[in-house]
Amino acid sequence: MKKHLALLFLFGSQPFAASAGSFTENHTVVCGETLRLGAVGYPTWNEAQIIQAPANGVAGIVQGSTAADSLIYHAAPNYMGIDTLIVLCAHATQITCDTGIYIIETTCANAGFEPASPAALQVFPNPASTELFIQTTQPFTAAKLYTASGQKSMEKRWAQGTNRAELPIGHLPNGVYWLEISQLQRTVMRIVLVGD
Repeated sequence: MKKHLALLFLFGSQPFAASAGSFTENHTVVCGETLRLGAVGYPTWNEAQIIQAPANGVAGIVQGSTAADSLIYHAAPNYMGIDTLIVLCAHATQITCDTGIYIIETTCANAGFEPASPAALQVFPNPASTELFIQTTQPFTAAKLYTASGQKSMEKRWAQGTNRAELPIGHLPNGVYWLEISQLQRTVMRIVLVGD
């Protein structure tokens, strides 16, 4: 049975009422890796917003090409334990706006899966001001940069795949960005700082 919860949040001086209810989801992620959850918000009507950031990892909302965005959570490299984040309008339509409570368990020991070692994906320099270099042990076919608010700033693709690439970033405003690397078996995300 789904429990409903009415929430009132203050943004500036304007109250914002979340209609409908709330839900809780439990997820597991390997330390240092990224969890991506699709279909959050309904951007043209009810955009998803993180109203409680995680205490140990980093989370953001990335714009999608469909009617919904994605919620991404990047686990801290050496943290093992439970992290919680709350997203307003995580499940939303033109009318409803459900608040999502995401409970994420991070483990550094997961049978059958080893987190990528720092040498498997190198992104440097970080912070960067003019160029960003990407080097991997496994070929990648695409690199995308998203702003902290989830807007795509840059995308580059390689038909044959590559292990090393250079991205010109001198035209980007200073700030925090998400770098998404697409490999054959998985997508890896890293946080990149652009600025002097």
